[in-house]
Amino acid sequence: REAPAAPSPMRFQIPPIVELAVPANFSLSPAGRHLAFFGRGADGVVRLWIRTMDSLEVRPLLGSEAHPMTPPPFWSPDSKSLAVTDVAPEGPMYLSLISVQTGEKTRLTNPGRGGVGDFHGAFSPDGRTLAFVRTKVDNRLCLTPLSTGYLPAREPKCSAIGDHFLSQLVWTPDGRDIIFAAP
Repeated sequence: REAPAAPSPMRFQIPPIVELAVPANFSLSPAGRHLAFFGRGADGVVRLWIRTMDSLEVRPLLGSEAHPMTPPPFWSPDSKSLAVTDVAPEGPMYLSLISVQTGEKTRLTNPGRGGVGDFHGAFSPDGRTLAFVRTKVDNRLCLTPLSTGYLPAREPKCSAIGDHFLSQLVWTPDGRDIIFAAP
């Protein structure tokens, strides 16, 4: 029998309709249908934008205004929501969940004490647990069990991670382990 042909790489380009706030500050939904990124619109404000992959149009999520150095958003397993670092008008930082359809925002954590870029994280494959790192707050890796609608069921359990800056959290497919990048 003939060996099947090796698949060729697939490449595509997304036209820069909105200026990215920071290079590589984007996230693809689990189903691969939507791209979310922090970008600067014509008004000069950095906010979260959504692009459906079968369209060239992008739309802003109003109420998602952010600091230009905000870490990339991360998707819920059902692709209906994004978790983002959120700075409240009174100053504290939160990890918030934003609905992709409505832009409605729900705070998932208590306020942090650090600067911009505090929250990096990932939902478990089954959507029952949220893992996040509070790097500029107290340098802890936290796990929060979630209830209906991805709301925290109780306060997170956190473990100190020393002086390491963890990012790029990814759960293994079985949901038993978390892989991360550390310098």
